[in-house]
Amino acid sequence: MNREYFIPSLFPLKQNFNPDEFKSSCLDSGLEESIRIGVTEGLAATNVVFASGDMSYRLHGQFLHEKIFNCIQTATNEHMPTEEIEFVSSVEGNRKCFFRYKEYVFVLRREGVNLLETGPNQVIRNQIADNHIISICYSLDALRENIQSLSLQYIEGQNAIWTYNITDSMHVLNFDEQEELPEKEHVKVRLKPGIKEGIRHESD
Repeated sequence: MNREYFIPSLFPLKQNFNPDEFKSSCLDSGLEESIRIGVTEGLAATNVVFASGDMSYRLHGQFLHEKIFNCIQTATNEHMPTEEIEFVSSVEGNRKCFFRYKEYVFVLRREGVNLLETGPNQVIRNQIADNHIISICYSLDALRENIQSLSLQYIEGQNAIWTYNITDSMHVLNFDEQEELPEKEHVKVRLKPGIKEGIRHESD
C-alpha cells in the first residue's frame, strides 16, 4: 500500500498525542532497537563509501538519509519479523522516505538542517495529517563521522513538545575516543641502604 500521508486532513480523526500510549504501543516491540541499529549501521556504511573519495560530499546528506532508512527497514525485518510495517521510499519531488507502524508515521530528520517550506514539511510540522507523525532526529559531529544524538520527537509548530532520547541507551562511538587503559599495577619500592631517612619508604 502506497498512500499519501502528508496531505492536510480536513477532519482528522486522531486523538491528542499520548506519549505513554505511544511508548507502550511501539517502543516495547523492538522498534527502538531497530532504529538504533539502523542509524548506527547507516552512518557506518556511509563513512565507508565516502572514505574512498569516489563520491562528492555534496551528496553526503542525501546518501546518509537513504542509507539510514534502508538500514532501519533491514533491522525491523530482522528484529520485528511478525510486525506489520509499511515502508515507502521515494525522493521524487516532495515525496519522503517514511514508514508507518501502528497508526504512527515515522520520518527521518537531521538536526541543524533547514527544511524547505514544502507542503509535506508543513503537514509534518503542524501535525495536520490523519496520523501522528514522529520524527527520528539525529545529529552528527563537525566531521560528519559520528552520531552525537538520536531521539524521537513529536514536533508541533516550531517546537518539539515531546522528546524521547535514544542516545542515553546507546554507545555513541567517537573516533577520538581512547580505549580505557588498564589500571597500573602498584610497584613496591625497596630503598637501598644509605638513603636518607627523611625520604618516605614504600611499604614492602
